[in-house]
Formats: sequence, structure tokens, C-alpha cells
Amino acid sequence: MTSDGAQSTAPFDVDDVQGAVVPGFKTGQQQFLVVKIDEPHAARPVLSELADRVTKCSDVQKFRDQDQQARARAGPWLSVALSRTGLERLGIEGFGTPEQRQSFENGIEHATGPMQGRLPADESHMLFSIAADDPGVLIEAGNDLVALLSPQGMTVTAQYDGSAIISDGHTREHFGFRDGIAQPGVEGITDRQQNGLRRRTDAVPADRFVIGAGADGVNVGLGHHGSYMVFAKIEQLVDRFEEFCAESALRINVDWGRDDVTPEAAAALIIGRYRDGTRVDLRTFPEKPEVVGGDLDDFTYDGDPYGRVCPLGAHVRKTNPRTNQVGAAHRILRRGIPYESDGEKGLMFVCYQASIATGFQYIHERWANSLISSAETRLDRPLDDRVDRGESINELNYVLFGRKAHVLLIDAPPDPLIGLPGRAGTASYEVPRPDGRGGSTGLPLFNDWVRYRTGDYFFTPSVSTLRQWGGG
Repeated sequence: MTSDGAQSTAPFDVDDVQGAVVPGFKTGQQQFLVVKIDEPHAARPVLSELADRVTKCSDVQKFRDQDQQARARAGPWLSVALSRTGLERLGIEGFGTPEQRQSFENGIEHATGPMQGRLPADESHMLFSIAADDPGVLIEAGNDLVALLSPQGMTVTAQYDGSAIISDGHTREHFGFRDGIAQPGVEGITDRQQNGLRRRTDAVPADRFVIGAGADGVNVGLGHHGSYMVFAKIEQLVDRFEEFCAESALRINVDWGRDDVTPEAAAALIIGRYRDGTRVDLRTFPEKPEVVGGDLDDFTYDGDPYGRVCPLGAHVRKTNPRTNQVGAAHRILRRGIPYESDGEKGLMFVCYQASIATGFQYIHERWANSLISSAETRLDRPLDDRVDRGESINELNYVLFGRKAHVLLIDAPPDPLIGLPGRAGTASYEVPRPDGRGGSTGLPLFNDWVRYRTGDYFFTPSVSTLRQWGGG
């Protein structure tokens, strides 16, 4: 039951899970405050008060069930998360499985590679997420939070602001692509509560995102009903991306002996979708395929193992292989929002999962930065061993490694947006020629249009755990 007496079908306590995790805030404005704990003894009791202030899953459910979104503005809503060093600063002992702890302790650069300005460990103990539709309400809520924290030995060391981009009634990111189409549904949470989410498949089990969720879920201690959070500021260099797409269109037209491939169509090849969300299909390219029933997410790659319909290296394919073999094992809940500040554009990336090792880290290391198709889950044994030992694989020479691999080699380059070799200019993005002509056109990946600027891993505790940590 929820706090207002309404029946819940969620396989977890909706009054205990933070609403930023499930069903997600998805407001027009968000503010992220990075906080340093100067005085641990003064700061720890504040966690009890924060437990009373955080927005619960049930709060967001109630708002959306009453259809207030159509006549009222959401927020202010609050979420609280702590970094590894923040937990240590407060004297909170380690929790979770060894796999969860290892990934959390390794930090975000283990998956993304070096960042230009990773959040300093000694200045990023906590991360507060504030969400609202009204910018004025957001600012006021942020000021109220700072007024609470400052006298208790906490200092804001960084602030990041995001604002949703709405075009034609849909959210988009700075490259112009419709966003959130393939967001997984969460077991027990209605589509309305997830802000009108449409999905082509059954909901993903909640225990992929919320620790201890499920009908057979047992209380796992301090981690129960919590979720691991990945936070990153990702800059998008729009002009450079557009230039690359224009050059790619010219290269494809010359190689294919045609003149109808536009920069927009070339961009769709890189992403795997057109800007309106329609999937790429090389059998109709550069024309869009028919969307059956208007469902942009009703397709898989099961019948396309060699990338003759969608290039194996396409971003949406590398990060979500859509095969029955892989299923929902490595899904994450993306909760990011675009930002624009001082001429810089990008994404405040946020995602939640019950395990970073099987979520964000797996997607980056085994899919985005692998030379083989993400549909091919069988990797070369030495690579498998390195991942299993928790070692980074990002420094491997992928060109040489590819020649030594003992698997069926399918030319699937690293992800063109977040793949490290792509950013280093060492990979070629292969687009199969259509019409059964054989061969492919190679596009050199000198990816300098996406940059991880800063970020880290955090843990988003349950409301009850937050209160327990505060001594309440």
C-alpha cells in the first residue's frame, strides 16, 4: 500500500524507494548540487531530515495517477545520493555484494576512460537532484536546500543545471534526436506513472534497478531498496557532428553512385534512428521504413546478425542489442536532461541500476567498446577474463586485438558516440552497401563531438536507510 492508502502493484515498497529512480522525475528543469561534507558529526543527523524531504516513488505515482501533469506543474522534487568517499566520510561501512562494491570503488573512469575534470573525490561526497517544471520553483527549492545544509557542515562545491528540449511535443537532445523512446518499462509501474511510456515488450523486472525488489526479494541490509547512480556531464559538439555527417553523406554518395543521401540520413546511420525516432533500415535507405502501428520501438535485431538492415556499430544497437539472447539483463534507467551553459551544450547523464557491473559498466566495456557486434555475447577468452577480474579493457589496442580474436569476426566498430577507440580515431564505421551489392563503405571515426567532462558513481539509498544513517 502507498502512504495515501492506494493499492500498489510494484514489487517493492513505493514509500521507501526514491522517486528519482522509479518512476523517475522527468520534469522540465533540473538542478544538480555537488556537496562536500566538512563536518561529518554535524552532517550525519541531517540525513534524517532529508529522509522526510526526499520525493518517494509513491509521491510521483500519485501526481501522475491524478493526471495533474495536464493541469499542474511538477515539483519541486528532491533526490539524495552519496559517493563512495561520502559514505566513508560519514563512517558508513561497505554494503552490497562484492561485485557491486568493486564497481562502485573503481569509479566511473574505469568504464569511460579518463575525464578532463572528474569530480574531486574530496569535494563530491553527496549529490542532490532537484526537479521542477517551473524554473522559479526550482531556484527557490535549491536555495532552501542550501540553507538547510550550510549550517550543518556541508558546502556546495559545484552546481549543474539542465533544461528539457521539447520539439513537436517530444523530448530531444542537442543533436536533434528524439530521446527516451526505448526507455525500459519497470515491473509493477504503470505507463501513466512512467509519464506515458509506451513499450513493445513486457516490463523489465524491478530488481534490475532496485536492490532487493521482487516478490521473493529479501531485505539485504543497508542497500535494500537503494540503487546505484551514474552521474556524468557529457559535452556535445554539435557543429563538429554536423560536419562529420555532411562529409559522410558525400563519401557514401560517391561510393554508392547516388546523390540522395543527405547529412540527416548519414546521421541516422550513425545513431541507428532518424531524428524523429524511426529506425534505420538499409533496405529502404535513405527513405524511412514504414512504422507499423505507429510504434517506434517495435523491432529487434534478431534477424539481422550481419548488419544488413542496421549497421552493427550504430549507437542505439551497440548500447541496446535487442536480442532475445540478451534480453533485459543489462538494462538501465536513463534519467538525464540536456544542458546549455556559456555556449556549451550537452547532456547531464543520469542512470540507475541495481548493479553498475551489469549495467553502465557492462554496456560501456562489453558492448560500446567491443569490436564485435553486441548481439555476439561470446567474447575472446582473454578479454572475458579481464572483465571478470574487474580490470579495465579500455587501453587495449583494438585493431591488433581484432586480428587475434578467436571468434567469428563481424566488423562492428566501437560505439561512434561513447566508444573510446572511436574518440581516438582508430576505428572505421562500416556501412554495408544496400541492394545486395556486397562490401561496405568505411567512415573514419575521429569522434571529437562527444566528451565526458566530469562525473562519478553515487549510491541512492532508500528512505528508511537514509533515516537510519541519520540516527532517526
